[in-house]
Formats: sequence, C-alpha cells, structure tokens
Amino acid sequence: MTDLMIRKLLTTFVVTTSTSILFSLSDLPRSDYSIASHLVWNDIFYNIYFYNMYIGAIIFIYGNAVSLAIEWARCKWFSRQVWLGIGLHAFWGMGLGVVIKSWIFLLIGMLIALAYGVLDWWLEARMLKQKRVAFILLLPVVLYAVAWAALYEKAPSDPSFTMEEAVAFVVQGGGTDIQVFPDHIGIWHGTIDSYRVVRETSAGPLDENRYIVTFSETWRKGKIINSRHFSYQVERDSMTFYSSEGDSPPYDRHNIKE
Repeated sequence: MTDLMIRKLLTTFVVTTSTSILFSLSDLPRSDYSIASHLVWNDIFYNIYFYNMYIGAIIFIYGNAVSLAIEWARCKWFSRQVWLGIGLHAFWGMGLGVVIKSWIFLLIGMLIALAYGVLDWWLEARMLKQKRVAFILLLPVVLYAVAWAALYEKAPSDPSFTMEEAVAFVVQGGGTDIQVFPDHIGIWHGTIDSYRVVRETSAGPLDENRYIVTFSETWRKGKIINSRHFSYQVERDSMTFYSSEGDSPPYDRHNIKE
C-alpha cells in the first residue's frame, strides 16, 4: 500500500507539473517580448502556477480515483494486460471533454491521462524490480529549464535601472518621513519653527543596477546645530532599509517642505 501511494503521488506530481510547464510554453508565441524579460518570465511563472493549481486538483481527485479503480480491476481481472490498464486511463481521461462537449478538452484530457497511465506503469515496473524512481522528479526540472531557455532567447535584456529611477521608486507614496524630502536628487532650504533646515535627497551606486538612496536633514538655530540621515538599498521593484544616524529634529518632522 505504501508503494502504491508513493507511485500515485509521484505520477500526479510529475504529470501535473510537466503538463503545466508545457501549457505555459505553448503561450510563449503569444507573449509580448517588447517588454523586459523579467516581466515576461513573471507571466510564464504565473501561468505555470495557474495551470498547476487546476490540473493538479483534477488529477489528484478525479485522476487518482479513476486510477485506483482501474488498479483494483486490473488486479482482479486483467493483471497481465498492462496495455488495457493504460487504455482505460486514456478513456476515462476524456470525461471532462465529454461533460463540457469540447473535443479540445477531450483530446487534452486523453493525452494527459495516457501520460499518467504510462508513467504509473513504468514506475510500478521499476519499483517491483526495486529500482530507484526518485530521479523522475528531474523531468519537471528539465522542462522548467527549457522554458527558461526559450524565454531567454526570445525576450530582450532588461533595461538598465538608473539612479533617478531608484530615487523615484523610494519617494513614491506618502505618510512617512520621506515625503518631506525632495522627490528628486537635490537640496531644499527652508525655515521651520525658527530653525534653518536643509533637506537633501542623494543617491549613489552600490553595484550594477543597485543604489543607495540617502535622505539627509540638517537644522540650525543660533548655536544649536544637529542633523540626521537615513538610507535605503534599492534595486528594481524592491528596497530595503540600509542605515540611519542622528536624532529626530525638534520641530514637527512631518512638516511638509515649503
């Protein structure tokens, strides 16, 4: 019973994942390759996830129920007719296409069920000979690599991520200390509660397509002078807090720049 369940789960995983990747590859000719490659890959990844979720549910519930019933019938009546068991998988795989009256779904369901039946029989034969079967998990990995290679060949290189874009990414939105600083690389001078205030937004490269965006603030009133700064590490579509130093200003720190 343990071997049976392992075999069914392996078959379900490999067939579901491989089918989802193949379906996603079929979408490649319709993809928009004028956009950056990482965005195209996001589309492919979500397609794989979408297909995997629905195909997996159908195979796990309906496919395995049918397969176990065929397994029982084969053990009782036709244990030597392997081809009949595989054929019955293909026959019952057409069920969804019959229900929704679609020959495309009928054909796809039959092919997926046929693949399930063949792989299930192959795993059974190897397990009976006490041979290893775990390496079959490499099949989805290979197909995934093929999908990545196809995308790499089709899609253009990602455009450079500039320092100005890094600053624009950090300052978007509101409700934080960042909103009082210039929304571009530059300096602001003003007076707040009798303090002469200088606020500066600056940026510098950390490595390729990654920057440190720094917000500095200095205030002066008579002999009182103090400052603070905080910075973020920024790359395309993400940022993380990098460092901070200094005290909070004595005036309302959320005072919008004049």
